Amino acid sequence: MTTAPLVVLQHEGPIGRAYLTCLRRMGLRPATLILMVYEATPANDKQVGRWWPKKMRMAYAERMQDIQLNYWGRQLRKEFAGLVARMTHDCCDAADFCSDFHDEMYNKRWKYEDYAGRVRRVMVSGLGDSKLIDVVSGAAPAVVLYTGGGIVPQSLLSIAGARYLHIHPGVLPDVRGADGLLWSMLVRKRPAATCIYMAPGIDQGEVICTQEFEPLSFKIPYDEHPEDQDLYRAVYAYYDPIIRSRLLRSVFRLGADLGRFASKPQQDESAVTYRFMHPLIRQAALSQIFHE
Repeated sequence: MTTAPLVVLQHEGPIGRAYLTCLRRMGLRPATLILMVYEATPANDKQVGRWWPKKMRMAYAERMQDIQLNYWGRQLRKEFAGLVARMTHDCCDAADFCSDFHDEMYNKRWKYEDYAGRVRRVMVSGLGDSKLIDVVSGAAPAVVLYTGGGIVPQSLLSIAGARYLHIHPGVLPDVRGADGLLWSMLVRKRPAATCIYMAPGIDQGEVICTQEFEPLSFKIPYDEHPEDQDLYRAVYAYYDPIIRSRLLRSVFRLGADLGRFASKPQQDESAVTYRFMHPLIRQAALSQIFHE
């Protein structure tokens, strides 16, 4: 296993876990992983054990965010086993990943220490928390892999010596914003991903590389009848993480210094920023991915 000169800013959930699974299977371990442990539970935004001892509070909060932020990746397997089996098989086959990729992502015995040379847990209120700023500042200069958690504030982006890699599920700048994979299916008829060095603004920054992929279509078994909301959840639990991980693997295969990849500015005249889909538009996008 080779240690990569990389800091992973880990937001618990499918994207971050997919990245780490991908890197491990490439024989790479990030030098440092900074795990954001949120002070409030994701499900109801209630403070976690405010008066508990620090160590107990941290452990409980980490456990709760694992349960809640990885819930659908585990639950959909129980409710729609046939559909999920087809999705995981076809996604992994198309990306040339081992078929147990999602099994590893959602393993309840997951340990971050198995995926990085050093793990630092920081209890935060969000990406703008001063404690997080201090920890990332202490790791700089570094290339930081962003895995989600919201819009990155200027206070984090402006840390001297820190350069942030981000993989967006769409061609930039043509498909910026939310629901990138679904908007890509509607407006470009195929999934895509773009790797950038982050800059202030929504999905802005210099482009390192972009890839579009052959679209996949998943048959819904006759005895399973998911609602659109469940299909939407399935896309972001199984399909979207694979799209992003495919590009992450391509980026690391470039073989250059992670902070010095050749990159180019986005052409803003072609930029379109999309919002989360209205249910009727989402239905149209989902119909391109799932069929009876």
